Amino acid sequence: MAITDSELREIYANAPVVKDTFEVISITASWFSKDYYLQHNFTEGIEVELETTEVVLAEYAPMEIGRASSNADMVYERNIVVQQVNDVIAGEIALRDPESDELPIIESRGYVMYRDGTVSQLKTPVTRTEVSKTTRNEIGVSIASSTKPVNAQATGETVTTTRVPMLRGFL
Repeated sequence: MAITDSELREIYANAPVVKDTFEVISITASWFSKDYYLQHNFTEGIEVELETTEVVLAEYAPMEIGRASSNADMVYERNIVVQQVNDVIAGEIALRDPESDELPIIESRGYVMYRDGTVSQLKTPVTRTEVSKTTRNEIGVSIASSTKPVNAQATGETVTTTRVPMLRGFL
């Protein structure tokens, strides 16, 4: 996640006590009964403004949001374990039509909470991933999400000795 805001740079560099960052994740799909906006920093719901200027309530849910990882396939992957609303979200995901290729979408947004209780506008770029796997256990629902691999499709031209006869000497 690229830090584009000077306020975020100040928070990460100085750890001030008058403001702090927090993350809101949204879980959406066309078949869900509603869009879920969740955060785990504050025990009460917090109103945040989306990039569309729509204001939504980010509900509290105990959760563990893993850091993003990137592997050799250049896939951005994250694991999120959501407690408390695990049955609700797992139930919504289970309603998916098996014939459909559509997957639930997770979007991550970063904000700043000031100690006076006000919340900044969106401070980080929206990161959008697809839910690739969900598992449910006694801890909660574990959601794995990722982008599509950057190198999943061929790029460039296929070179053959017919097209480039000079290659015959190297084969």
